[in-house]
Amino acid sequence: MLAHSLSAQLVHLETVRLLFQHSADREADRDQLLERVTTCRGMAREGLEGAREALSALRGGG
Repeated sequence: MLAHSLSAQLVHLETVRLLFQHSADREADRDQLLERVTTCRGMAREGLEGAREALSALRGGG
């Protein structure tokens, strides 16, 4: 789960980087950049929560 989340985040972040590099001047590009960053943020939160749950389970806490 964590590896999938990190891989997906990298794909989104690479898209953001390319959009920003090539055409961040246009409003549509800014909207797409914001959408991708927001998606990455959510994925990072989910991945972190999953990692915490897994560590807790390994420690016998849940």
